[in-house]
Amino acid sequence: MSINIIVPSQLNRFNIHSILKDIISPDLKPKSNEMSFDLTQITWMDPAGIVALFNIGKWLKEFDEVKATFSIAQRGTGSFKNRRAMEFLEDCGFFEAFFDKKDVYKAHHDYRPTSLPIRTLAVSESYTWRQNTLKHWLQTCTSRNLEFSSIQVGVEEIFNNIADHSDKKIGCVFGQYFPQNKDRLVIAISDFGRGIPTVMREKYSELKDHELLVKALEEGVSTQSQPGNRGAGLPNIVRSLTARKVGTVHIMTNYAIMTIRDGKATSCYTTKNFYPGTFFEIEIDIHNEALYEGEEEDDFLWF
Repeated sequence: MSINIIVPSQLNRFNIHSILKDIISPDLKPKSNEMSFDLTQITWMDPAGIVALFNIGKWLKEFDEVKATFSIAQRGTGSFKNRRAMEFLEDCGFFEAFFDKKDVYKAHHDYRPTSLPIRTLAVSESYTWRQNTLKHWLQTCTSRNLEFSSIQVGVEEIFNNIADHSDKKIGCVFGQYFPQNKDRLVIAISDFGRGIPTVMREKYSELKDHELLVKALEEGVSTQSQPGNRGAGLPNIVRSLTARKVGTVHIMTNYAIMTIRDGKATSCYTTKNFYPGTFFEIEIDIHNEALYEGEEEDDFLWF
């Protein structure tokens, strides 16, 4: 049976479950072999919504028996806000992945300097990507010629987590800087693997999903962990990305949802909504000088 999914006008981490429930079952199977995503109602998409929808589309493409399509308004038609949203998706690289051609909606589109282009990223590629693409984007957004070591460490640990909990060992990543919205800087990463609670339950079968996520944040507790990194991953994410209020991390994994600020989980609960794998949304406070402490500034930008 064909499923037509009307993507909400504003897609973000709060409502992504409204479409996930119609697409993916808890056993990580597509709910239909034919799905159409209607994007004509969209007026705004947060980085979280963009990366989750991108992950959905890329995941469905892995199934030969599944046909997934995206429906958009003809170029130049639709509401003003929908046109702006489609142009933004075009510029961040979304449509190229699913229409197999460039300039789907916007002629002569190009990546925006405020955007970290959306892509799939294998764990084996993440080091080079962090050292080049991610670092250069952060330098451009902040006008600071630094290594951004804490952010790089946090992202590295997220990809270590993907290596532990995903059979594909691939994540989807996207970032956006909003200079006209309080200099908000957001990086979103998603993978459709097994999820942290599913793996943790092999050792702690009696706990609920959010309790398993809390357990995974304890020092020395490991699910599978990379050699030499046993039990360090999630605590390292907390330290590097949230200590001294440099950032906030939101996590969705299976039925668990958590928010971490200033090194502590400020919210954590089990929900009825299922996220197939693990999702991280990182919000960085670029005005917090603690983000830059301990780093030497170069005289040049090497790009």
